[in-house]
Amino acid sequence: RVRSSAASDVYKRQVQYYANNQNLPNRITYSEYSDKREANYGGTLNITSIKQANDGVYATYEGKLTPLQY
Repeated sequence: RVRSSAASDVYKRQVQYYANNQNLPNRITYSEYSDKREANYGGTLNITSIKQANDGVYATYEGKLTPLQY
């Protein structure tokens, strides 16, 4: 789910699954291509919640993505 914040930035929420024996990072680096904007976006997402699952956890990360220049 992507939501616009500033003119060219996008807000991103990403859910990742981690098994119980995996390290749970406080932040992740994330990038994606936006068809709507025809550009690659990337940034650092910070952990905002952890939900227990059967054999691990679902971690939710949120943050702002900005256009990537290659």
